Amino acid sequence: IFRLPARDEGLTILRRIAEHAPGSLIAEQALLRIGDYYFQRGQYADSAEAYDHYLELFPKSPRAPEAMVRAAEATYESFKGLPYDQTPLIEARQRFKMIIDHYPAAAKKARAAEILKEITDRQAQRMLETARFYARTSRPKAARFYYRRVIEQFPGSTWAATAAAALDLSLI
Repeated sequence: IFRLPARDEGLTILRRIAEHAPGSLIAEQALLRIGDYYFQRGQYADSAEAYDHYLELFPKSPRAPEAMVRAAEATYESFKGLPYDQTPLIEARQRFKMIIDHYPAAAKKARAAEILKEITDRQAQRMLETARFYARTSRPKAARFYYRRVIEQFPGSTWAATAAAALDLSLI
């Protein structure tokens, strides 16, 4: 017996369940299952989209806070690293802030405040890397601009101290 993967068919079945039984508990479970599937596979953009679809159809569900948290986590995980676009970080920040505002218990359970600090740290680090890039490429005005932005937008962070040191030492 040859085992053939039927992942696409399984997802299609779950989507059809949600379409044919709108508003039902089984549709709710099917949509959450789709989001979980994508999350486990590391397809974070698809996962966030699936959870967002769930939230559109079931905004008042008792599992809505859980879906919001999972969508925020998926968005955060979709950030590929410092050299890449930071749009997922910006979107994840907004999602976690919304969770903190609307669902404080879920936010505490999901460590939303800690994740927001991580996001802020990554954004500061990325901006510092931008300043360093301009310093390396002999663009001192642009480098100074970004060093100052790091200091202004992320005061008290280690990255702000590093930026201040770079400005003071005239490394650019």
